[in-house]
Amino acid sequence: MKHFFSIFILAILVLNFTSCGNNSKTGTNFTTTSTGVGPIQLGLTAGEIPASENGLYDSFTIEVINDDFDGDYTIVHFTLSSTPVANAYIYYEEKIASIEILGSNIASEEGISPGTKVQELFNKGAKAAMRNDGQFTLEIDKIGYHVSGLNESGDIKLTNGYLTGETPQITIEDFESDAEVTSFFIF
Repeated sequence: MKHFFSIFILAILVLNFTSCGNNSKTGTNFTTTSTGVGPIQLGLTAGEIPASENGLYDSFTIEVINDDFDGDYTIVHFTLSSTPVANAYIYYEEKIASIEILGSNIASEEGISPGTKVQELFNKGAKAAMRNDGQFTLEIDKIGYHVSGLNESGDIKLTNGYLTGETPQITIEDFESDAEVTSFFIF
């Protein structure tokens, strides 16, 4: 019986370690789902967010944006050791409507986190998507990744796409070699 109990405790420790440790694919601590990451979930109010989540964030601040054109909204800024890791956007219904992932300690289900090289997105089949305001993202499985490092040819394609209303055909050749993911969103 003592042997069985020892094996049982060991099994629990192994399960706990593997579920709470680093994501083996990315080296990150947390993986997003379609509804959020850890306790930061779509549909929650600011009052329902825990004060901290070990390894994800250790504090958050709430900022109310007064916007006469689009209406007021709230941003909840999450930080870990004073480093921004996520923003939650709260609009009219006073519930989280979208979550922006900023921290390299958080990866998408595809294993992509801020800091991932743009080449990896293209290796996974990323396609450019254009927004009405001229901004673009590289998308994989309905997740839009914001990236840095667009070169001159990419800027020209993006400008022409915005002017014509067509999504530009952006390729890896339209980026600097050090281009990387800066953030991604969960809607």
